[in-house]
Amino acid sequence: VFEREVAVDAESVAMLVTVGLGLLLFELGGYAYHRLAHRMPFLWRLHEVHHSAETMDWLASYRQHPLEIALMTLAQNLPLVALGIPLSSHAAVLVLLELNTVFVHSNVRIPDGPWSELFATPRFHHRHHDRLREARNFATLFPFLDRLFGTYDGSSSADFGLTERTERGFAAWVVRPFRASRARPSVPPA
Repeated sequence: VFEREVAVDAESVAMLVTVGLGLLLFELGGYAYHRLAHRMPFLWRLHEVHHSAETMDWLASYRQHPLEIALMTLAQNLPLVALGIPLSSHAAVLVLLELNTVFVHSNVRIPDGPWSELFATPRFHHRHHDRLREARNFATLFPFLDRLFGTYDGSSSADFGLTERTERGFAAWVVRPFRASRARPSVPPA
């Protein structure tokens, strides 16, 4: 009986370690893609679909261009696959980060505290969506990445969406990145 308990504990520890490593790798891949999406014109045209949300609520997390979903999925998952993170840990990472993505886009008010230094809150991520200021806070789970890479901003935001007139309807947003337009910026305002 004792040997079985020790084996289960070792398996639990291994799962926690691989999930923790998976979360970090997934977040680093997502952070890198997110930074590129705000710098590279074509990636920005895909990503601006996400930034078109004029209110921050849980549905804003699902406002994404289908091609960007594919690119972001590759950027986030490829490191986990390349390092051989077990499928059970990988699945746990996906579930945890999907829940977190919905959370940071929600309109829930969380008071600041020690947890705000460890994990992203809606206030932290809402600052990323401020339409009038340079994009900051690219991480979606670990704010220390923005501190580490010099992209952290602790201020609040309440003005969301794009600065120019936006499209109406899903089909218009899907084709928008592929249409040339001199009227709209190729990257977000700095």
